[in-house]
Amino acid sequence: WSPHLFEATVRSIPGTIRDCCSNRLDLGRSSTKDGHRLRGTVRLFRSLALLFIWSFHFLGCMTFLWSNLKVYRSRC
Repeated sequence: WSPHLFEATVRSIPGTIRDCCSNRLDLGRSSTKDGHRLRGTVRLFRSLALLFIWSFHFLGCMTFLWSNLKVYRSRC
């Protein structure tokens, strides 16, 4: 886990939200059911990927803090 990676992810969130919003606008324009299904699947995968990334970040952060805490305790 690195602060730079975290920063990059945080920076990419507005872009991802913008993509989702533009996808929703496209959904309104296209009336075909296949298009709807495909875009829904893409959105589902994107949200799952984001969830995975964030849980990974969280776990990495907690591990980092925990190891620092152990080091700190062993010093005292």
